[in-house]
Amino acid sequence: MKSFTIAAFFIFTTGLLIAQSSSQSFDAYINSPNDNVFETIAGATDGISKPNDLDFNMAETNDSKELWVINEGTENTGGSTVTILNAGESNQTEVYKKDGNSWHFMSLPTALAFGDHGEWANSPGILSANHNGSLFTGPSLWASDFSIYAITPPGKNGSHLDMLHQSPLSMGIAHEKDNVYWVNDGYHETIVMYDFAEDHGPGNSWHDDGRVHFYYEISLKRDATGIPGHMILDKATNWLYICDTGNKRIIRMEVGSADKKSDLPFNMELLAERWEMENVNWEIVVSTGLDKPCGIDVFGDRMVVTDNGTNEIIIYDISSNPISEVGRISVPHANANIRGVKVDPKGQIWFVDYNTNKVYKLDNQNVVGINEVGQQISFSVYPNPARAHLNVQLDGNAVISNIRIADTQGRNVMNNYDARNLINLDVSHLNSGMYIIYVQATDGQSFVQKFYKQ
Repeated sequence: MKSFTIAAFFIFTTGLLIAQSSSQSFDAYINSPNDNVFETIAGATDGISKPNDLDFNMAETNDSKELWVINEGTENTGGSTVTILNAGESNQTEVYKKDGNSWHFMSLPTALAFGDHGEWANSPGILSANHNGSLFTGPSLWASDFSIYAITPPGKNGSHLDMLHQSPLSMGIAHEKDNVYWVNDGYHETIVMYDFAEDHGPGNSWHDDGRVHFYYEISLKRDATGIPGHMILDKATNWLYICDTGNKRIIRMEVGSADKKSDLPFNMELLAERWEMENVNWEIVVSTGLDKPCGIDVFGDRMVVTDNGTNEIIIYDISSNPISEVGRISVPHANANIRGVKVDPKGQIWFVDYNTNKVYKLDNQNVVGINEVGQQISFSVYPNPARAHLNVQLDGNAVISNIRIADTQGRNVMNNYDARNLINLDVSHLNSGMYIIYVQATDGQSFVQKFYKQ
């Protein structure tokens, strides 16, 4: 592995959050550029070839040691994956795999996203999975278990766990929960929700329980050259952030905010639901300064975007209203074509480069990750839902320095600066609905959680 220096997440559980690094720490990438170190993690000799995206499988160990990279491949033969075990460590190993039927289930994959239990899904960048112009294609669901993935059972269609065929030219994918994923549909140029429901098992073909919802109120534009437009769901706030690559902007939509408008006729396959949705809460959050936004991730109250047009890594403050740019980092290597990006719990930034056929890691010694803060503090908000009063408490001797409450539009509705361990807030004046509470501790640790006002 080669490294060189240039000058230049919240964990959400019901009622409890674990401390994560402060945004000031993450901003060291911008404020202390002399400490930025780029490291080559894997390359062509490890099986990396035209990579479009990467993601960590943290289902088993809840750490970032198992990194998956998805290769584009060719339309006729399909894509492949490289799993990097003990990523970035001295004992790192790489495992290349290609499903026998990836020509259909993983043709020109643009992105991948891991679920909570080791399953993952990819978005296909082709018009037809059957290669006959039929518009029959969409996301596929896979196992990460090597005893299942890329091993075709006798008489079966590869090793995929499920596939739904409603979104040709898909540009990105993000996980929500269970087997629910969101897709950037490049053919219909909109956002589509996919629920595989119960998977049909390796290599089978029963899709009748699938649910597909189209959000035509959101109008996207696919990049004419096929640069992906990745997405990430901030599960602490239910905001889905989307790279609208063709329109050179970032938008976000609130998952769960829409209503059913109508049933849509079944197309290509029988499904449990094929709906059009309406009244979705969405907005443009970055409309200037982007050329070809491609990769995207969220780390606490920071958003990281890779711009494929300028080969820059851009950091935004998503706690501000409006969202503001913190700064930019230019990648130092030549012939760059950067695409997917992922931030690990340590605050390290990992990304792939399509032209150099490599995986890179960016680190800065001043960035403090969620596992490196020191003694981690538990944080509770109760009762939740709340009617008139809301208690905010840190455990032990930890002291709260600031509390900020915002609505789902990011607008501040309340601030409190009491320095105590337990603070009782009067929220009787707030309208009913969901709010986001941000808490800062005196030692610099920060927390976030949703709560509901009845």
